[in-house]
Amino acid sequence: MPLARRYFYYLNERGHLFHVFDIKGLVEHTRMPSGPTYLRDRSFLDFFYRRLQHNSLEECVADGVMCKNGTDVMCLDDGTCLAPQEFLRHFPYVSLCGVERNFVKVQDSPVVFTDYEFIRKEEQLSGVLLFAGSLQEPFQPAALTVTREGKLFHPITTLKRLQRGTSIAENKGLVGAQVSLKLGFDFVCEELDNDGQYVISWGGKRHFIPYVAQ
Repeated sequence: MPLARRYFYYLNERGHLFHVFDIKGLVEHTRMPSGPTYLRDRSFLDFFYRRLQHNSLEECVADGVMCKNGTDVMCLDDGTCLAPQEFLRHFPYVSLCGVERNFVKVQDSPVVFTDYEFIRKEEQLSGVLLFAGSLQEPFQPAALTVTREGKLFHPITTLKRLQRGTSIAENKGLVGAQVSLKLGFDFVCEELDNDGQYVISWGGKRHFIPYVAQ
């Protein structure tokens, strides 16, 4: 029997966190959560994200691995059975709360920044990216990266549990589409023989954004 209460969640590219009951549909991509049923309780979201960390085989083993037909598997609440490594691939993050394990599958990243606030002190312009209920990440325009598909990412530095055993460069959050527009995110091609580049307009300057290393 599992040693802990298990719950399953899915984070989409809009930053909506869904409590999932059809685990098989989620894993097989046949029934992805959508619509207005995502979680909105700001205090719960802050609590959830502050405890977010990378999942591990140790967490899987602690949660109950059984031998089935000579193979180690995790049998989930809806009858879905996955090998521990496969479980980790589908649920690379977990938010721990006492004996509860809240496993998270993500569309792009463990955090989606859903808003941005400008902060001007005297003549200095700064800002923060917002996520979860009310959590903030100091905005670093020089640290932005972008994929070839145009998805914009920013480092996650404020979730301490997520940093354990990793470098800051490994933990990046997706900048939501609406936030990208607020930052003046655009694609420019100034020369005919140039493939073009992504930029943001921030602080009265254009900042060119490097592509994510492949």
